[in-house]
Amino acid sequence: MRVHLNSGSDIETPAQMSDAILSSGGVSAVNVTLCESATPLEQSLKVEGVSLINNVEYNGDGIRVWKAYGVGPGKLLKLENPPLSELPSLTSTQTHSSTFTSVKARRKNVQPQVHEDQVDQEANAEFVENLTGVEEGLFVCPEESCTRTFIRYSSMQQHLDFGKHERALERETLTDRAVRVYGE
Repeated sequence: MRVHLNSGSDIETPAQMSDAILSSGGVSAVNVTLCESATPLEQSLKVEGVSLINNVEYNGDGIRVWKAYGVGPGKLLKLENPPLSELPSLTSTQTHSSTFTSVKARRKNVQPQVHEDQVDQEANAEFVENLTGVEEGLFVCPEESCTRTFIRYSSMQQHLDFGKHERALERETLTDRAVRVYGE
């Protein structure tokens, strides 16, 4: 949509947003449907003295209400056939369906590092001894470009809470590569 905006087009109406999503080849795996908006008919149910009601009890006969719970018999409101409003239906004016797209990896295959400080030392002492040969943890940080992996889900959650991410370069651009080679 940013490309669509930069080309001088506006995105102020639903039709313009649909055009923006479909412009430049569209967004992969995104379906766009443009519908007419329907205004629902509002039917209100008025209960007299509703602002004075503090306690409500629902039972098979109806709704029993009190100003204060348990003081007196209360007032029974019978609602045998309350007015039901129909759900508004949407009429589609334009539909664009996309095909399924396979998910591509966003990360470079970097050898993940398993941190032993994230493992409970007392409870898993024997497991920590076997950990030295482990190349990959069970839980990978979902933060983009973070390479940390964890054995326990709670360790990953703690890592996400404190945000100490270890970043690795996902892709080296041609400019970065040229600067690096020129410096060597």
